[in-house]
Parts: sequence; C-alpha cells; structure tokens
Amino acid sequence: AINPGNSGGPAVDRSGDVVGIASSGIDEAQNIGFVIPASIVHLFLDEVKTMGKWTGVSELGLWHRSLEADTYRLSIGMDSKATGVLVEEVAPLSALFEKVLPGDILTHIDGSSISNEGKVPISVSQQTVYVECGALVTCKPKGAPTKFGLLRKNDEGMLKQMTVIENMKPFPPLVPRYHKFDIVPEYVLVGGIVFSRASLPLAMSLEKFYGEDFRKCFYEYKKNESHEKVVVVDMLKHDINIGYSFKTDIKFLESVNGEVVRNLPHLASIITKLEAEKVILDKSNDDKKFVKFYFQGPSKFPDIVLEKSKISKANREICKDHAIFNTISPSLLKS
Repeated sequence: AINPGNSGGPAVDRSGDVVGIASSGIDEAQNIGFVIPASIVHLFLDEVKTMGKWTGVSELGLWHRSLEADTYRLSIGMDSKATGVLVEEVAPLSALFEKVLPGDILTHIDGSSISNEGKVPISVSQQTVYVECGALVTCKPKGAPTKFGLLRKNDEGMLKQMTVIENMKPFPPLVPRYHKFDIVPEYVLVGGIVFSRASLPLAMSLEKFYGEDFRKCFYEYKKNESHEKVVVVDMLKHDINIGYSFKTDIKFLESVNGEVVRNLPHLASIITKLEAEKVILDKSNDDKKFVKFYFQGPSKFPDIVLEKSKISKANREICKDHAIFNTISPSLLKS
C-alpha cells in the first residue's frame, strides 16, 4: 500500500530491486497504489541530464475499443484466431495521425500481440504481467521507431495485414496537467466575467461547479498546437452581469458573437476588437449593441449577453473595486 508520505520513495520487489517510484494512492480504496515505472524514471533522468528539461513521455495518441465480444469481431470480419482492438479516433498531433485510421484493428506493437482487452504482456521482476498496450510506447525513448501491426479493410471489404513504423513522440494535452511555475495566471475580464484556460489544477478547484463535463475534456485531443479550452473561472458582481452566475450550468466558452474561440489569446483579440467598435444606435442593427457569449452545449442561444456600450465603464469600476490593473493579461495582447 502507498500511504501519505510515501510519494517519491522507491518501490521495490521481493528481491529488493527498485521497480519504480511511489506516486499516489486512492483514498476510497485499500491497498491500491500507483508507481512510476523505473523505465520512465530512466527516461526522465537521461533527458534532464542531456537537455536540461523534461518534455514528457511518448504517447500512442489514439482511442480504441476492446473486442472481447465474439459477435462484434465476427461483424467486422476478424478471423477467429486474430486478436486486437478497434481504433476509434487518432489524435491530430499524434505521430500516428493519418497513418493509423479509425476502423483499423491494432493487433501488434513491436511484435507483441495485443489481446482483445487491449493488453500486452511485459516482464516485471521475472514475472509476466499484462498492461495497457500504450505502455509499450511510453516506456521507449522519444523518437524511437515503433512497429505497429494492423488489420485494414481493402477496397473489397476484406481485412488485410499492414505494418506501420513511426517515430513516436509526446504531444501536448488539450488540458494541461499542471501550470508553469513562478508565472502570473493569464485571464480576460469582460463585464466582471473572468475567463482563463482550462487546466487540471483549475478543474480540481472548480469541480463542484463543472463536474463531469469538465472531466470529459481530459479525454479530448488538441485539434492543433494552439487549440485550448477556455472557461469562466469567476464572476465579479456588478450591475452589468446581474442575473448570471457561473456556478450554475456555464461550461466551456464556444464562441463570441458567432466567432468560434480557438484559445485564450484569440478571445483577448476578439474582445479588444469588439471594444474598439462604435456602438450602432440604429434599431435595425440591434445585434451590434450586444456581446453574446455562447457556451458548449446543445442550446443554440447565447448563455450570457452584455450591453456593449456599458462594458468599458463597468470594467473600469470592477478593476477599481478589485484592484485589478488590466482587463486583459498584457502577455495575451502580445500573443
């Protein structure tokens, strides 16, 4: 068992050999702990020693479905002796993007057969244990070539064996696992609504407000290098935002006045542009008078609407009341 205070200490086998570093446990369960494997520790030490930093482990970068049901395997044309998993999605930034396709059946990694549960055998302390197939990628040095065995349907609809060899690499998560150290958090403030980028520490602090929907974003992939999730982290009370509360069902920011928000710097540029526009008083242009925020969800209607002509004055008053120097982090305006 891993108890409080054990984290960072060595995990040893019965022979006294170090097999990893104690990481964490589960408070709600007994004798369930997590260990960082020795292979990952060696990769970390080697990279920090040679490059002075750690960029993470290589990742498989795909979602797959287990194929334990005989009828499911039969329906997709698999031979009764074949095993593997069905590829459902490949991360756009993964080394396997457009090399491995949704609908492919992943059968081998570096010659090791993948079970219908998605497991592969590895040897630990002279014992064979079964782990998730992606572990064969994460335990290898960055850029190391990895051989994948696939079954893919040809033009006649028959499954044919294929081989893909790629140099695997890490890729940035859509939601960062941690914040950078010794930096000021970046934000955009509009009419008392404070926006920032989604991250794991933020999710831990706001889980009671975002719940399951926030956790789901940890299983999404970045569409491109600049793709981020933008969320409301606070709402500073003012007359301009009476009637709204981010503690209800507000989730991820999708768009502003119909323009899809790609990331936090993009939101900063949208708001800067809107604030610079002159307010149209003509009744035929009512939409120009408002700033409409649309959040991720099934509704096609805006979740928050602010009157554009009142935003600048409200921002000044809110900044004065809360000792805030800028409505937008200066670093975002330089992005």
